[in-house]
Amino acid sequence: MNHTKRILQLDGLRLVMILLIIISHFEFLLDFSYGGFYWRYLHNPTLPVDYFFMLSGFGIYYGANIKSHPQKNDRFKIKEMVAYALVKIRRIYPIYILSLVISIPYNVISRVEYYGQSLIGAIGKTVFLFGVASTLLQSATGISIFANAINGVGWFLSALFVSYMVAPLFLRFCNRVVKGLYGSLMAIAGVVIVILMLTYLLGLVEINHYFNVPFDYLVYGSPYIRCFYLLLGMLVAKLHIQIMANELALKLAARHQRLFELQEVAIVGVAVMYFAYRNSLMITALTARCFDLIICIAFILTMSLGFGKFSKLLSNPKIVKLSDLSMYLFLLHLPVVSIVVYVWKSYIGYFGPLTGVLEVMTIFVLTFVLSLAVKKHMPELNNRICSIFKRHFEVS
Repeated sequence: MNHTKRILQLDGLRLVMILLIIISHFEFLLDFSYGGFYWRYLHNPTLPVDYFFMLSGFGIYYGANIKSHPQKNDRFKIKEMVAYALVKIRRIYPIYILSLVISIPYNVISRVEYYGQSLIGAIGKTVFLFGVASTLLQSATGISIFANAINGVGWFLSALFVSYMVAPLFLRFCNRVVKGLYGSLMAIAGVVIVILMLTYLLGLVEINHYFNVPFDYLVYGSPYIRCFYLLLGMLVAKLHIQIMANELALKLAARHQRLFELQEVAIVGVAVMYFAYRNSLMITALTARCFDLIICIAFILTMSLGFGKFSKLLSNPKIVKLSDLSMYLFLLHLPVVSIVVYVWKSYIGYFGPLTGVLEVMTIFVLTFVLSLAVKKHMPELNNRICSIFKRHFEVS
């Protein structure tokens, strides 16, 4: 069976997930009368973040298996694995560095005004953390002061970068070890169990501060767990390909189209309800992570099949085109949030509940304008950097 190079509805869904992540960083809304509603129903970045990690793995496996020629992606040499990761992030790295530069003024000002540091000390610490963040290895420390250095969302790209280093091993595992539909399902269940076990064990490390090291970001933001989200995404992509290549499954979908459409509605409904009420559920963090994984897997697989109206809506060319801004919006929104909130508090002031709405509108407008401007003017720099990578790393 022929496969398209892109699954448009998954691309379109990126825009929705990015908007949910941006909204989750509007903590300043807690200062208003509707802050409780925001915190309970809208402050939940977990599912969107999980989606992007799994989508990255999905894209790697799907892209590697729809090409007619095999890729050199199953090597074990460390140098080549690092090169693979470098090539994967080469296009977004300049935007990431730009986001760090934009974040510098607020970092310095906040250290002076909120933490009482001297100007020289604030500049020195900011420069040091800038150096740490620029390596894209900060998430591997498992310490939030480094993982969230300069631009608080940088941990995501860092964890993704480190996870990319082991992606070739995961690809080899999926292609050579996992066989058949049943094998894919068993592998997905196995990886979910591994993630839950690591969540429990690394949670103990965070609680007990072994070796007197203040680990506090191992469970949520470290690549030691997040790399397995990439593997889950790969296995879901494998399952997707197996289903789409199964004539019986396609005949059933054609014969019972209404039933499959209702299935998609049900999955989307469950995901939306879980997103809204996750913060209100009286469950342990480990149980919540289990639900997160199951819902995200079911959601991605269902949407990738494209049998329902939601997936058709998300594959609209206008939505897909807007979704190309996703990573720009992700990396640039938090510096914009920090600056807008600081300026509003320091120079404009609050004048009632409408203030929060105006701040939200200002942040969205500035973030989109900045993202569009960067996307328009960064290609030349990106091309130069990409050519440097190509000369030094022969990795597809």
